[in-house]
Formats: sequence, structure tokens, C-alpha cells
Amino acid sequence: MVSQPGELSGEAPLVLLVDRDDRLRHVLARVLERQGFRVETAAEAQQALKLAQACEIDIALVDLQLQGQPDGRRLLEDLQRLHPETVTVVLTAGGGAAETFASLNAGAFDYFEKPIQDWTRFGQVLRNAWKVRELTTERDHLRQLAAQRDSAGLARIIGRSPAISQLRQLVGRVASVRVPVLVLGESGSGKELVARALHGASTWGEKPFVDVNCAAIPDTLLESELFGHERGAFTGADQRKAGLFEVAGEGTLFLDEIAELPYDLQAKLLRVLGSGEFRRVGGTRNIPWRARLVTATNKDIPALVRAGTFREDLYYRLNVVDIRVPPLRDRRDDIPLLVWYFVDRFNRTYDKQIKRITTAAMRALSEADWRQNNVRQLENAVERALVLADGDELTIALFRDRLPVSSGLPATAAQGLQDQLPEQLLQLSYREAKALVVERFSRAYITSKLRQAGGNIAEAARRSGQERPNFRKLMKRFGVPSPGRRRG
Repeated sequence: MVSQPGELSGEAPLVLLVDRDDRLRHVLARVLERQGFRVETAAEAQQALKLAQACEIDIALVDLQLQGQPDGRRLLEDLQRLHPETVTVVLTAGGGAAETFASLNAGAFDYFEKPIQDWTRFGQVLRNAWKVRELTTERDHLRQLAAQRDSAGLARIIGRSPAISQLRQLVGRVASVRVPVLVLGESGSGKELVARALHGASTWGEKPFVDVNCAAIPDTLLESELFGHERGAFTGADQRKAGLFEVAGEGTLFLDEIAELPYDLQAKLLRVLGSGEFRRVGGTRNIPWRARLVTATNKDIPALVRAGTFREDLYYRLNVVDIRVPPLRDRRDDIPLLVWYFVDRFNRTYDKQIKRITTAAMRALSEADWRQNNVRQLENAVERALVLADGDELTIALFRDRLPVSSGLPATAAQGLQDQLPEQLLQLSYREAKALVVERFSRAYITSKLRQAGGNIAEAARRSGQERPNFRKLMKRFGVPSPGRRRG
């Protein structure tokens, strides 16, 4: 009946199955046990509540058409009050779309119409529900971490994807070795976070962490900012000033945007790295330098070396160990964790009480193209949504103006689809709604490609990555007339 799924992580999750149909209860319990779940069953709400009080339920699978009091809807509310972390999936006999959507809006994760036809999807939904339950547990763990002092620093790197796990391991290995580290990654991917984690996980984590953005300080002031100056070194220098190299002491000096360092200062930095000493501007005395240097950039430094704007010898001095921070699109599994991390943080910042994120909103956030500013862009979207939210839930409407378009549609077209469809979709079955979305998108896409190609079908097919015969089949399937016929 159901193909065997992959291994469920950790201890087998416990499913509470509540349905008045004895035969269906028996069938579903066997299916769930075969997929690796533990199962408790109940035929009515009172029995289900007793089980929920005695056990820690991970997932509740509830028949909406339960007879007696409380009914299915009331049982869902009681379960959420009893165990807010329990993920609920509703079962309905069909014909009750309004009731089903009301349950989803009240916090249910998903729903199935009985009799269940798509057993593969049934298994996938239950596994996804378990992932949500695990993420809730990790979110609670993040709250505990935030309340404690992060002496290790590694807990600041949020995520459990393979890319982030490898990054965390590398940071842990080199944290307490005083060698220069070059952190590479796209804008907003978390390079400064990695630098701070390196410092926090080091044996000198109690020492100063000094950061400076090389692109944010005018070239004329940068040398004095880094190395300090003596009184009278230049006009306006009426007293001695310690530079950031000196302020860092035996801690960590983080130079962000290192590729923007002026060429003449590159030579001075190279000399400091070679000798372990520096001089203030206008000074004659060498000052020992003991801090560990961490630098970061989103630029291609080898390309700058070839162009003659960055010193090759300095590049190799800085690049004793390089740490590459993966972009958000390569670690999409981490997006729900990051979203909850930001929600928890901004709840405290703005004194809000956001407790839920709708499935549609989380799916949209996970699938969006955050290429422009990676984690920073995601953080901005969550902060804005949380500030604008009226209740205790984040919905997809709150993110609409902050979701990057990744489908290839112009932003206005994607916005148009979002604005036009929701009210219609709520009145349709899942299959009908999906067919409508696919039809509208396909017709708009094909028409757009034909317009771009000036009515040339072969060129439109090439632009869409299709063979000409396949493109013609798509035109016929979705009712897009050929340009020749339209002109006729």
C-alpha cells in the first residue's frame, strides 16, 4: 500500500490517531507503524484527551466529524492548549471545505479527505509534520541558548544542514589557533557571525573582539583608525590616539571588506603580519601586536590580484586558513530554524507574542530566492512581518512585499498571481486549485515567451528551454493561439 520511507530521525515519534471508523483506524495504525511511527488510537474525543494527558504526543491525526462533545474542532483546540508543540493533521469526509480551512487557520498543519487515495502523499505529510515537531523542539533549545552566555561561540551558527555542520566543525578546529583566517561568502551570508564565533570559541574569548569595515572609513582616515597616531602627526591630531590594532590587545581583530583596503595600506598590513609589530602614524616606536587577525570579503580576491589592485603576497598571508560561508540557497533546510530564531529574537525586541507561522508562509520563505542578501534579507523580511502582525501568527500576506521572485516571472506578475487567486483557491479542492494555478501560469509564460520572440515559435521554444514540437504541444494544451493564427 505504501512504499517504505526513509529512516525517521531520533526516537520514533508518537502519533495520536483519533477516528470514529474502526476499520480506517486499524488500517491507518498499520500504515503508520510500518513507516516507523508509534501509534495510540482513540474512537472519540474524551478517550483521546486522556491519552494526550498521559503521553507526550508528537503528531495528532484527528477526524473532524467526531460525534458527541467535544467534536473534532473542539478536540483540536483542547490538544493545542494541552500540548502547544503537538503538530495536528485533520481528516475529513469531504464536503466541508469551510470547516477544513477553519481548522487550518486555527493551526492544523495539513488535512486529508477520506477515503485516502494518495498514500504516498499521506506518508510524506506525516514525515513533514515530524520535521516541524523537531524544529519546534530545536526552537525551544535556541531559546535556552539565548538565555545563557554563549561561551563556545559555535551555537551562534544556526543550522543543521551538511554545509553548516561542516562549517561549524571547521570553526571549532581553528578557533584557538592564532593564524590569520580569511572568511569568504556572499553579501549577508554571515561572515561577521563566523568571525565572532571564531573569537567566542577560542581560548581568548574573554579578550576584546574589535571589528572594522574597511569600506566604511575614508581612505584618509583609515590608517590612523587602524594603527593610531601620535600627537601632531597631522593637522587636527592634538592628542595621541590608540588604533584598533592596539585596542584588540590579545583578542581578535576583524577586518571586514578587506578587498577595499587601499593599496598603500596593504603594504603596511603585510609588514605588520610579517614582523608582528606596527607603528602609530607619526610615531617612531614599534608596538608589539598579538591579536589574531580575521578578514572577510565577498569579492574574488584572485581576480583582484590578476587585475593588480590587491597584493598577491598579502593575499597568501591572509589566506592561511579560508572559511567559505555557504549561501542561503545551498542550505534551504536551515531556513525554518533561522526564521524561528529571528522570531524569538524580535519577539523580545518588540515585546510581541508570535507563536505560529502558517504552512504557506514557511513554505514561501523556504523556497524564495534570497540571493541578493542571503540571511540578512531573510532577517529583514521576518522583522518586518513580525512588526506588522496584529495577532500571534505570521501569514504569507505579511511577507508578500519581501519575498524575492525566483520563478523567473517579473515581480508584478508574481504579485498578480498572489493577489488574484487566494479567494478562488479556498473554494476549490487541492487538485482543482493546483490545475488552475498551473494553467494560468503556463498560459502567461508561453504568451510572454512568444511576445519576447516577436511571434517566432522556434525562438520562443529556445528561450524557454524546450524543443519546438514540445513547445507547440504546450501552446495547444493551454489554449495559446499561434501568432500566425492570431494575426489572421
